[in-house]
Amino acid sequence: MKRAARRYAKALFDLAVASDQRDRVGADMDALLRLIRSSPEFAAFVAMPIAGSGARLDLLDRLLRAGLHPLSWRFVRFLLQKRRLNLLPDVAVAFAGLADRLDGILAVTLASPYPLGSPETAGIAERFTARTGLRARIETKHDPALIGGFVLGYEDRLCDFSLAGALQQLQRQWTSRAAEPGIQR
Repeated sequence: MKRAARRYAKALFDLAVASDQRDRVGADMDALLRLIRSSPEFAAFVAMPIAGSGARLDLLDRLLRAGLHPLSWRFVRFLLQKRRLNLLPDVAVAFAGLADRLDGILAVTLASPYPLGSPETAGIAERFTARTGLRARIETKHDPALIGGFVLGYEDRLCDFSLAGALQQLQRQWTSRAAEPGIQR
């Protein structure tokens, strides 16, 4: 995620909290993200890095203004005028992350070599909550390269509890020891 998107999201989040509109603006950001993800045409429109022409503003006005909270609408217009509308999807994701964080929820990616059932996922979420004090919103991914175990990713952290990760760590240890003086291969 781009740093600028995180800064814009933080500014919008702070304004929404200060005006007691966090939930409404958050719902708007979620709706915009769903629209971008579900409509290739709208996604292409948002991604165009051209100036905020009158035609683009008119189109956005007709499509979005009536359904958005005034703060959300002003923010979309601001991004368009600054030629940063392409950041809107990342801003929406970062906004949701800030809201979750305030609520004590952390988005976590759980990768495993086989699909996990609800009991396994719930058990991992419980252990994660016990260690961090934060509730986990888990998104699961299938990665056969892990061989066994799982990998948790959250924020900028990666916790590798996989068999593949353990084998890589063992290989690094052996390689570093083989490079030590006095050890022959």
